[in-house]
Amino acid sequence: MNLISPTLFEKIQFRLGLPDATLQHFRQAAAHIAGDSALYAQFQAQHEQIFGETYAYQITEVDAGEATSCWAPLLLLCRLPVLEAQYQALGIPDAVLTKTLSNFVFFMNNYFNAEGRIGFATYMINWLRHHMRMELFQLGRLQFERLPSPITAVVLQNAEGRTVALAPNGTLYRADGQINGTCGVSEKSPFSAEFQETDVAFYGTVLAGSGPISHEKQVFSKKIWKKLLDSDTPVLGVHIPGVGGRLTPEACDDSFAQAAAFFPKYFPSDCARAYTCVSWLLSTSVSRLLGPEANIARYAARFCLVPNLSQVSDVENYIFGGKPPPRQDDAPEHDELTLENTPLPPPQNALQQAAAEHLKKGGHFYVAGGYIPIG
Repeated sequence: MNLISPTLFEKIQFRLGLPDATLQHFRQAAAHIAGDSALYAQFQAQHEQIFGETYAYQITEVDAGEATSCWAPLLLLCRLPVLEAQYQALGIPDAVLTKTLSNFVFFMNNYFNAEGRIGFATYMINWLRHHMRMELFQLGRLQFERLPSPITAVVLQNAEGRTVALAPNGTLYRADGQINGTCGVSEKSPFSAEFQETDVAFYGTVLAGSGPISHEKQVFSKKIWKKLLDSDTPVLGVHIPGVGGRLTPEACDDSFAQAAAFFPKYFPSDCARAYTCVSWLLSTSVSRLLGPEANIARYAARFCLVPNLSQVSDVENYIFGGKPPPRQDDAPEHDELTLENTPLPPPQNALQQAAAEHLKKGGHFYVAGGYIPIG
């Protein structure tokens, strides 16, 4: 099967609207790959890893000479003819596909600004593959991904719609309520949560949205409570693209309304039970720093929060786009979080300014998990 078809670049141009010089660079890179039998064999093998039945999460970086920086985007975009046919078969509007693929341009621009080369790095395949596998769709300001629940909790719901999140069995929690190991901090004697389900009830530890959790095991009768979420439950993961306008409540309302109509129509067998989000945006520290009326805080307030295992690098990548500013942390149990005294360029926005001051004072950011029941 010829993965790099003669009409591929017309389709790429139609969907992404790349400058002529950029498109020509991709053409040359593709010709280089196709003209080398060994390179093309690697290209085909990695394409199968990405789009086969079992996805390989570690796609090896290949030295393709002059085509190296275009290797990853070509691996994904050569799937475009198949993806278009899948959209058409389900009757999904063409505009949704074009909007969803606009994320490629965002990451290509970032890569060019940082590296001075056309394309993007191999590790970006782990994210952008979802766009090409009918797993992620951009509907208005937000993206929605079909996936099993990423939330570290068992969520129950009663007939009135009230929910309660219980800690999964065997999960270890620190005294501050975070999962042991979050941001590299582990306690010697963390609390080990217990969860049990019987024919008549659920037994477990209730999770707090933030702060310490009670070690007391509580009982929830199955006559009143039903399981809404566990690790196998289908959900719609919500993501915020780096471009697309302000994250206003109105824009979010519109996206959730589109999703509520879109997925039951085109994927009726999914039966997603909740919207979920795992992000630094849900950190209670962010909302406190920016105030309750900030768009980020108002977005986060939509979700019921639970602790989530995260690392310092999450803050570096998402808030600062690199290494965060130096901090002064006197708490001995957090020695692992001390960062190198590396100067940071002047903050570019209100969040970076507030975050820099927060970290300098010894504050912390945690990636949180959140859920919104559907129906």
